[in-house]
This record gives sequence, C-alpha cells and structure tokens, in this order.
Amino acid sequence: MAQYFGLSNRVAQGYMLLFKEKLGFTTVYSYKTIERAYSDIEVRQVLEKVFELTNVPVADLEHEFGPDATGHATSCKQNYETDRAKDQTSKATRKPSI
Repeated sequence: MAQYFGLSNRVAQGYMLLFKEKLGFTTVYSYKTIERAYSDIEVRQVLEKVFELTNVPVADLEHEFGPDATGHATSCKQNYETDRAKDQTSKATRKPSI
C-alpha cells in the first residue's frame, strides 16, 4: 500500500490502523517492519507483479493509456515550454484596459 500510493512508512502504518478491519489485518505492523519488508525477495516479487498488473490497460475498455501511471495518453505531450508559449501568446493578443 505504501509503494502503490506513494506513502511514507509511518503514514502506511496509520492507514493500516484505519483500514485493518476492511482489509482483514489481524496485526498492525510498525513502520520499521514495513521498511524491512522491502528487502524481502517475496515482497519485491509481489510488488513487481502488482505494478505490472496495474499498468496494463483493461482490454476494450481503455483507449488512452498512460504507462507511466500519470493517466495521460502516450500521445499527449505537454510541458512547461509549450504552456509558457501559449500564455505569452494569449497575453499579447489581449487589448490593454484603460
């Protein structure tokens, strides 16, 4: 959960407390135990599989897919330079107010 949602280990521990009944946890682990789990080969394999599965588009339901987890389609290009140029163009076309 910490890796998937980009949480710190302490925040992940808090979420475990919050959702322990819904997730069926009988034990809530300390943030240090969560930290140590990342070095376990089985935990890393599970994490890799979860990320692999969540980065695959749902067949016939998703037509635009962002494999980098941003949710933006791969054909979509947006950056600071383009946005800045649009802002400058729109400012130049405005009439000055008196």
